[in-house]
Amino acid sequence: MTTPARPRVHITGPVPTEIRDELASSFELLDEPAGADGILSLLTTRVDGTLLDDAASIGDLVTANETLVTIHYNSDVKLADATALIENSFVFSDQPVPPKKLVRRLVGA
Repeated sequence: MTTPARPRVHITGPVPTEIRDELASSFELLDEPAGADGILSLLTTRVDGTLLDDAASIGDLVTANETLVTIHYNSDVKLADATALIENSFVFSDQPVPPKKLVRRLVGA
């Protein structure tokens, strides 16, 4: 019998040690949002398209009814802005994702 993987979570900033330890008992804590199943966002963190884009790994297999994003908001305007960013951040396809270029450009060449 295999042990199920713990959900991977990225915390956007420092939290007290006792809270971090408690989270670590249930979750695999990641230093970066890439590859995370969820993000614990502090009130001081600006949640924008860049953070949300980094949260999903390109090419990850997703299934029907799987939660991809949870929005916490305190303003209908901010909700509308976040929804628009999120809706434009995902592309779904049955085709494999082309590999990323290892070299984007040469500096000083």
